[in-house]
Amino acid sequence: MVAEGGLTEKEAAVYDRQLRVWGVETQKRLSSAKVLIVGCTGLGAEVAKNIVLAGVGSVTLVDDTPCAQRDPGNFLVLADADGSQTVAQACAATLREMNPLVDVQAQAGPPAGSGLEREAHGLVLDLTGDLASVSASSVACRAAGLPFFAGGSRGTIGWAFADLGEHRFVVERRGPGPDGATQAEACSTSYPSWARAMAADVGGRSMKRVHPVYLMLRAQALSPSGDGEGAGAAAADAIARLDEELGRPSGLQAEALESMTCTAHGLPAVSAVVGGILANDVLKAVSGRGRPMDNFFLYSIADGAGVVDRWGDA
Repeated sequence: MVAEGGLTEKEAAVYDRQLRVWGVETQKRLSSAKVLIVGCTGLGAEVAKNIVLAGVGSVTLVDDTPCAQRDPGNFLVLADADGSQTVAQACAATLREMNPLVDVQAQAGPPAGSGLEREAHGLVLDLTGDLASVSASSVACRAAGLPFFAGGSRGTIGWAFADLGEHRFVVERRGPGPDGATQAEACSTSYPSWARAMAADVGGRSMKRVHPVYLMLRAQALSPSGDGEGAGAAAADAIARLDEELGRPSGLQAEALESMTCTAHGLPAVSAVVGGILANDVLKAVSGRGRPMDNFFLYSIADGAGVVDRWGDA
């Protein structure tokens, strides 16, 4: 049966608490959203869990990594998971149990998501943490006109990025009257592409005001990381290239970059923080309610805080 507002009685019962927060129309938009997640990392598991519990319409997972080789932070792959399954298949099974109202599917494909038909979905997330994969996904989503998020978590740091193109949304502001009634205000913003964001001129900013995680991403993109004995030299080379590109010393320490590039997985606590922020902004993007991140969220346990910073303006 259909409950008041167009939701089924089951949906109204399951989502009762959040309906009291954001209303029926927002929930209906979430229920019609189609989300593609590439990369079932620890961060990918956090984001998938959060948006499935919120009630998006469908979630498709892509990651052909065998269960035995899963990211140790991926809690969606249960201990008794079928060893013949891929990480995406195991995650999909767990998510369907968490919320049977959401259509959760696993799609064949490598973690990097090459050759995917992204156009069949309404929003794409690349959570592999692989910058080459993120760059390719960004180009494909730009060409298809799809909103795009990316993110990664390694060791004690994490990051998220949004490119929503020309995005329109509504924010609620408290009115000037004595009753303080909220008023809906229509807003819009234009997001830079990943390529522009990663080639941004630091301009007149003091390097002390540039988050080190952003600098690490820039350096990592400029020079492939080395393994073992070559890691230190690769990090030093990456920083040298970054300093040349910026036209001044970045202040980035080789030890910090080496630690990030040589750490395969993020700490669960970091993935939880970044995944919570990222999932919340995905919900904002698909519902058109609230301002999503613009355009980086940068987090480090060393700081104990996350920073939203915009890069890529002309």
